[in-house]
Amino acid sequence: MNLHLFKLLIVDDENMVRLGFEKLIKWENYGIELCSSCSNGQEALDYILNNDIDILITDIKMPIMTGIELLTELSSRKMLPTVTLVLSAFDEYQLIRNCFKLNIDDYLLKSNYDESSVATSILNILNDKLGEKSKANDTQ
Repeated sequence: MNLHLFKLLIVDDENMVRLGFEKLIKWENYGIELCSSCSNGQEALDYILNNDIDILITDIKMPIMTGIELLTELSSRKMLPTVTLVLSAFDEYQLIRNCFKLNIDDYLLKSNYDESSVATSILNILNDKLGEKSKANDTQ
């Protein structure tokens, strides 16, 4: 049986956050393959332009290109991944609102995230979106 692994990209300028996502979460247990991690939005954009990803987890405030700029660029190119999460240290209403205007799926605070909350959020979103896609295909 060939299990499809959803491809994940993590974008954060904090090395410890990236390492935490890379080492502490056993992505394969959730049907997810960690493809790469990037330290800013420009690196992530370059990666996405050359690789297919299904899931993007990005920080907001980063040097060179912010997460908001990355999401705006991906949205304008109609290249937003199936699941897009923002992970931020900032619990600011305007930042959160701006992210949701860019059609992100969830906004998680760095102070509150753990393996279970991140994986549950991703899996719930994937189930919802795959269920919607399946229903759309059934009606055609």
